Amino acid sequence: YQRRVHGDTFNYLNFFQILAMAQKVVTNNDVEVTKQDQDNINKFSKLNALLYEKRMELAEKREVLEQLQDALTEIDLADDENNIRVRLADCFFRTNADNSREIVEERTKALTEDVAQITAVIQNTQESCLLYTSPSPRDS
Repeated sequence: YQRRVHGDTFNYLNFFQILAMAQKVVTNNDVEVTKQDQDNINKFSKLNALLYEKRMELAEKREVLEQLQDALTEIDLADDENNIRVRLADCFFRTNADNSREIVEERTKALTEDVAQITAVIQNTQESCLLYTSPSPRDS
């Protein structure tokens, strides 16, 4: 199962595919899984879930940033600079181009900061995931 979000393609395995792969590994290799191995598997699973959530959140924020850039363009092209409708939560109100531009720029700045934070979390999480995917001493 693949999902394409904002230019990125994400691959997903459903729960049953993961379970089947895990059972195949256990039955074919008869490898003993220690408590430490299981703890590492659990940590990796949690980190991988966090990574998925953050990637989806990042894609959504980037999409909103794109929409805000389009809004700035529309404000610049507006014929009637004193009659621009702006949506705030569930309400619309009319304002002039300068106020509209200021609102959009503030929102853009806040979202840009959010994107930077999410990107940092993704990088840290990916580095942490590598700790649990590198070969164990038993594999050598």
